[in-house]
Amino acid sequence: MNLRKSILSGGILLAYAVLVSRAPLLNYLGYEYSAAIALIIPFVPGVFFLRALGGSRAPRESGRAAGILRKSTAGRTHGTRVIPAADREVFTLAVWGLLIPLVVGWLNSFFIKNCAPGQGLAWFALLPGAGMIWVAALAYFCVSVFRRRVVWYFLIVALVLLHPLLPGYLTPRIDSYNFIYGYFPGFTYDEDLIITRTLILWRAVTLVCAVCLIAAGKIIAGRRERKLSPAADPPGGVPGLQIPVFGLPIRSAVFFLSFIALAAAWFFRTDLGFETTASSLRKTLGSFAGTRHFRIYYDSTAIPADEIRWVAAEHEFRFDQVSRFLGTDTARVIESYIYPGASARRRLIGAGNTDIAKPWRNEIHLDMDSWRYTLKHELVHALASEFGMPVIRANVNIGLVEGLAMAASPSFGNHTLREYAASMIHFGIMSDPGTLIRPAGFAFQPSTVSYVLMGAFCDHLIGTYGIGPFKTWYGGGSPVEAYGIGADSLVALWRASLDSVRVPDSWRAHTEYYFKRGSIFSRECARAVANLNAEGSAALSKNDHASARALFGTALAVSWNAGSFAGMARSLLGSGDFGGVVRMFEADSRDSLKSGSLAGYRMLLGDALLARGDYDAAGRIYADIHTLDLSPGMNEAVTLRLAVVETPDLREYLAPYIAGAMDDSAALVHVSKLASMDNPALLAFVRGKLLLIRKDNVSAARETANYIAPFRYPELNGAMSDLAGAAFFRLPDFLSARVFFEKTLQYGPGAVLTARVRDRVARCDWFGRKWGRMELRLR
Repeated sequence: MNLRKSILSGGILLAYAVLVSRAPLLNYLGYEYSAAIALIIPFVPGVFFLRALGGSRAPRESGRAAGILRKSTAGRTHGTRVIPAADREVFTLAVWGLLIPLVVGWLNSFFIKNCAPGQGLAWFALLPGAGMIWVAALAYFCVSVFRRRVVWYFLIVALVLLHPLLPGYLTPRIDSYNFIYGYFPGFTYDEDLIITRTLILWRAVTLVCAVCLIAAGKIIAGRRERKLSPAADPPGGVPGLQIPVFGLPIRSAVFFLSFIALAAAWFFRTDLGFETTASSLRKTLGSFAGTRHFRIYYDSTAIPADEIRWVAAEHEFRFDQVSRFLGTDTARVIESYIYPGASARRRLIGAGNTDIAKPWRNEIHLDMDSWRYTLKHELVHALASEFGMPVIRANVNIGLVEGLAMAASPSFGNHTLREYAASMIHFGIMSDPGTLIRPAGFAFQPSTVSYVLMGAFCDHLIGTYGIGPFKTWYGGGSPVEAYGIGADSLVALWRASLDSVRVPDSWRAHTEYYFKRGSIFSRECARAVANLNAEGSAALSKNDHASARALFGTALAVSWNAGSFAGMARSLLGSGDFGGVVRMFEADSRDSLKSGSLAGYRMLLGDALLARGDYDAAGRIYADIHTLDLSPGMNEAVTLRLAVVETPDLREYLAPYIAGAMDDSAALVHVSKLASMDNPALLAFVRGKLLLIRKDNVSAARETANYIAPFRYPELNGAMSDLAGAAFFRLPDFLSARVFFEKTLQYGPGAVLTARVRDRVARCDWFGRKWGRMELRLR
């Protein structure tokens, strides 16, 4: 083997692998590191493959055949040059090309914790391993077939690397499978990432393609050489060319079979899960609902016939809101895909726990469990495509794109976006929010920080200057063209406006709970932990508490994190091990870093104390959480628990429901048998909530409507009124619902509550006008 080529190739790969291993999330042997190594294979080992295969010379021959062979190889022209020495050189280069980055990734585990080494090796084998074989086969094919082998090689490599952009743009799918890098999960916030059967099957297709390229190269090259030297062909083969005449039928059969397999994989690519077209996605979901502005595709097993009208009406209501906010064309038609669960959406388009929009396709992709909360946000992306940049129909700066959606639907926590922005700056969580305007700055911050800060910034721009200048910037114009000043000046003016926001020190714990978290790039073993947490959550949803404990326990052993801790606590609660939950919190409360991230999860500790009868301690825990004022849902949950603790004749009986040891049906039967002289409204609230979950709206309205202000906690009084409004809304009695929603303002004044109530009232008014006249086409 040419030692110089070996040293040069190895040196480049070593430098690249070391450089990659210095980057966060790429610094241990896992998906990201393997994908980064796979991407360089065509450009370093691949180039040396071309030189090894194209630079070999056939042995010297005599007579006419030797003259023709020398002529065919002169000047590095096309023709077969592959002899055993070249094959060995390619093999050695490939082995070193994989071994060097593999060793670098392994050695890095001495400095960076490698949480799943077995899975890391599997990723490495599937991504750069299979990619190396395919690149070597492509190099052989180009040397054997083309005169300008380097040009053709890089042209094919470029087409293969760029091809995923086409289905990504033209189809609903966001992830991609590729011969070179193997798999790309797309730009989502899904942290769990596992090796699927689809990926394994794809890499099998990659190897079949490699076999097809080699077989085709041998056949074409063999035929060319026989044309160049017909007199030199002996009956048994062509000496020195390693292409026996009697071997040609075998090669032809290999080529034919591999080509047929590739053609079948292409033809059935949607069935195999490699791609998803809009037509195949609609067929899989199965059901259709059409309105004036939407074509909704859904699974009828997840959304029954009596529910789809509500879903469609909510779509139309949000369309009306967003189009008025943005000042966009009301004649648009949006395609909305609603998936029955995260696993189905991941399988079909690549996004699991992330709702997405594709503005250039006028489509949004939602999950059955989250669509009510994300519909408005994703609709902003879709409708803003009217003034977005060409081709992508958005802005290249993801901060502006997500900031606009946040400004249009500012539903986060219990403070305004402006208050949260001022708090993050005041408490030193983000010293320079201007960095978020740059795409890298937005991506490398925790998502809550990036979204909320850019939402506050965009809300400031729109509130101060109107939507017109923002559209200019969003559509590709510069800030100077839109506002007359640069981006830095706009940020400076916005920061100056935040000085008027009063940020009390009591907000610190609240702010740090939401925003003082590391992004996926800074967390240890992020992928491995996320995979274990996802499996644990799945087991917990099936009430398999033993499996959930094992999975969350493994995740905690790999790397401590609040999500795994909370999952473990829930699994212990569900199995009745209340003492185990208390011991968990006692152990980790000594660590200030851990205890800070558990502030919102301390509700689980309170539930464990309540369930084992330690009511005073539970009450203190709940009171501490109440002072954090984290969100409307959290405030409702904690004040409900405080009311239970303060009701002696009920707390023992309601504790199992509070602790999650009963499902909703069992809990409803249980509480329906109870009677309380101390606090009948508490039972009415619990029964009403459970009845509303079971969609017994008449009974839910009857339970909740008669109790207007029976609690000493304003939040729980507001929650009771809100519950009554939700029950009347679904009757449907929109006028009564409006009355109850407006009453919630009596129990908690503030900008956030006012905005939330106004949204509910606007929904009641819109449904009151449109519900009976809305056109709905079902199929």
